[in-house]
Formats: sequence, C-alpha cells, structure tokens
Amino acid sequence: MFHPRPRRRFAHELGWFVRFPRILAATWALKRRHRALGTDYLDFQRAFFGGLPSLEQTNDKFCALRRRVAEYARAGGRSSALDVATGYGFQAGALRDAGFEHVAAIDVVPARVEHGRRLFPSGIDFRVMDAVKLDFPDASFDAVTVSAALHDMPPAVKRQVIAELSRVARHTVVLLEPRTFRNPALALFYGTLGSWLDESLYFHEYVRDDLPAVLAEHGLHVVQQDVVWFRFIEITVCTRGEPVAARAPLQAALAETP
Repeated sequence: MFHPRPRRRFAHELGWFVRFPRILAATWALKRRHRALGTDYLDFQRAFFGGLPSLEQTNDKFCALRRRVAEYARAGGRSSALDVATGYGFQAGALRDAGFEHVAAIDVVPARVEHGRRLFPSGIDFRVMDAVKLDFPDASFDAVTVSAALHDMPPAVKRQVIAELSRVARHTVVLLEPRTFRNPALALFYGTLGSWLDESLYFHEYVRDDLPAVLAEHGLHVVQQDVVWFRFIEITVCTRGEPVAARAPLQAALAETP
C-alpha cells in the first residue's frame, strides 16, 4: 500500500516535473490526432490516460491537497465516501486514511483503475464506471469527491456528472479543479494557458463557466472555496441543503486537523 514518507513528500509532489516535457509532447500529439479524426470524448480519455505508460506514476502533484480535501469531506460524516474519476486513486487513498469506513473509487479508464488497485491494494473498492451514470442508489455516500476531472469533460457531460454527484451524495461534495473566472479577460488568459499545458479539450469552456451556478442548478450549495496550488486550482466545498447551516460542521472538521 502506497504511503509517501514525510521526508520524501517534496520529491513525491514534484517528481511529475521530470516527466512533464514528455507528457506535454504526447498531449499535443493526441489533441491534434483527436481533432483530425473527430473521435469521441471518451475515446480521447482512454487513449490519453490508458495509452501513455509515462502517466502511470507513484508521484502525485496534488499530494499536499489530498488530506485537505479529505478533511472537508469528513464534515458530513465518516461512514462512506466516493471518489469519482479517481485516476490512480490518490484522493481515494487520502479518504481512506482520513478515517472513512468505506471508500469507493470509480474511473472510466480500466488501465487507471488497475494501476490504482496496485498502488492501494486494500481498503478501497475500485470499479470501472462512467461518472455520467453512477451505479449507486440515491444518497449512497456521506461525501463525494472529484479531483481534476470535470474540466476534462464537454460542458453537457460535466452537467450530467454534477447531477450524479448530487444524487449519490448525502451531504458533502468536494471538488478540486482549475479556477473559473467571471472576468472575461482573466478567463481568456487562463483558458489559453490551460489549453496549452493541460490535456483537456474543453479548458476554455470550463474556466468561463459559472461553477457555483451550475452546482446550484443540481441542488449543491457552495459553502467554501479555497484558491490553492500557486493560485491555479480551487477547492470547492458544497453541501446538499441549507448552505449557512453547513458552515459549522465544515469548520469543526477543519479544527480537528492536526
């Protein structure tokens, strides 16, 4: 089971920089090919995340943020949590380590799920599943998390996934995603930068969208937003129900963080 030692955390967080030039070159090549062939969004996801061995890693550039996301998630209870679009399972691992009794993790790319199972061989229920239609009953989990996945989706798909997050969550939904901007100039600058550096085909569309409004459409109320990771990323904490009433348990959960 994968647990980076504290003294190696710096290397663990930044080890991905070593591979970044190669990953960036592969990203540009796959984007050009996708646009030329007009392949489906999910085909691109499987080709990118399942077809590049250099992406299989034990390094997590968001390592320092995983525990923070998990602590926010605990505000609604610690019985069960679901990590959607889990990738290699780093956020699911943080949820398990935060004390959730049952942690499920799903991803649409089988290769990523298999790699996650190798990294975290116990304590997490990994499944291959499309986030557009989660195979769980309503209100199945105290908390649901998503890390760096919504911005990869076409706008219509993103809305479908948010609806599913709201459906299966009993209380808390926590997102770790690129920032969104109401200012058109900032959205254009950040969207252009992200389109060059990120694998997403829909980065421009994502950063221009009013995320809190989209969440509210599906019954999720934003109670806190933290700008993190060199101010490029935002943690968005949502609750199903009255947003003011949710602040107290969120603050209590953070107060318990050592």
